[in-house]
Amino acid sequence: MKTLDLNIELNEAEKKIDSGKTEVELCIQTIKNVILIHGNQQKGMPEEDRRLYYKICDVFEKVITDKVVSVELEDTYAGFIKKCFKEVKLTPDSLLRKVEEKIEGIPQR
Repeated sequence: MKTLDLNIELNEAEKKIDSGKTEVELCIQTIKNVILIHGNQQKGMPEEDRRLYYKICDVFEKVITDKVVSVELEDTYAGFIKKCFKEVKLTPDSLLRKVEEKIEGIPQR
């Protein structure tokens, strides 16, 4: 199991992105978007990756419901998220940078 800290500190400009969401919710949404963009750039996700995505979304929904700032991820989930962040082509952005730093901070085996 890997621990992912989802609490990011946003500046005023970043908070205006979606003022109705907490920092944790924005972090989760960014991770989910990167996974979806990765799938789109690969011209779709294989069934195994889709199932992983659904399971990761279920874990993140529980995080939002429980209002916690970190989550224990199975090794396969953490590895899949890291893989998507490494392989996806994105335009740099300050919010994305903070989320990427959290993903990179997941300890290795």
